[in-house]
Amino acid sequence: MSGRHAPNSWDSYLAAHNGRLADFADHFLERDTLTIKTSAGIVAWSGALYCRDGIEIQVARQQRTWMRSGRRWVETIEYSYHVMVRARGAVRSVFGTTTPIPTRAMPTLTIGMHTTIPATTMRSAGWAKRAGRHSGM
Repeated sequence: MSGRHAPNSWDSYLAAHNGRLADFADHFLERDTLTIKTSAGIVAWSGALYCRDGIEIQVARQQRTWMRSGRRWVETIEYSYHVMVRARGAVRSVFGTTTPIPTRAMPTLTIGMHTTIPATTMRSAGWAKRAGRHSGM
């Protein structure tokens, strides 16, 4: 797996996370309430990023963690983001996503020509069996 969800050292991952937030701190990000809890095998993130103009980003992320050569490593296995705008006494949902990260061992469902979704995401809705274009189930 490549990209931002690929295995990475904890130090590198945290530096990238903090660097990205710093990019927005002077003009967009007003308050960060994210908390990080680490156990033997999981790093759990939860909280919100409060931004200008009433924009709020609710975050939940789970990462698998292990030690390699004396260093902690992490790999994102599931995340959830919900973006909303609070203005004039109302809350408007703008965007939200909850997804497990596909791994080689996780069955997937292909919809159309280019969209691959973890089959576990679709099972509860019963899409995987009805679509007939699933693999590994």
